[in-house]
Amino acid sequence: MMDWEKLTSDVVTAATAAFGSLISEKSDEHFYAFALYTDEDAGTIMPSANSIEQYEAILRDRGGQYPAVYKWSTAEWAYEAWNAKLFAGIYRDLENHRKTLPESEEAYASYKNSVHECMIAALKRMDENGFFAKGRENITLFISSSDDDEAFDMENQSAKRLNPEQVYKPFLVRYGEDDADES
Repeated sequence: MMDWEKLTSDVVTAATAAFGSLISEKSDEHFYAFALYTDEDAGTIMPSANSIEQYEAILRDRGGQYPAVYKWSTAEWAYEAWNAKLFAGIYRDLENHRKTLPESEEAYASYKNSVHECMIAALKRMDENGFFAKGRENITLFISSSDDDEAFDMENQSAKRLNPEQVYKPFLVRYGEDDADES
């Protein structure tokens, strides 16, 4: 049986260390987004972050095309999987737990939902503890998936839960005004 509270605490510890080292090492950059992402099977949890400086550099390198994708897709961020080794124990815990799941759609859906909730709870706890306090009004927190058809809705719903209204409302329309209707 998975201890989800312990896993959440482990994610908080790993994410705090990963993002903390990033902020320290890149102290001259202005971070606008921090995310935790997983894969389609919810078999791992990884950190990702980006700064205005890195976003602008990527956009210049790509000829200015697809600005929203480069700004909001965690896979396009300069600091995707930053210090991922800190999450190795979390990966092992998730892998071991998945091996114990009954082979049913209900068990898998429940497991996947629990992983997503753990990711949201970890970011929320970090925020409540003041980790993102510096510049918080300009920082978007959310969870995502690297290859999941549910990623867009996952991002929107988590952003609503994790951010003040002045932060999440612009995020909901990051790919165009029609996006807000889909969330």
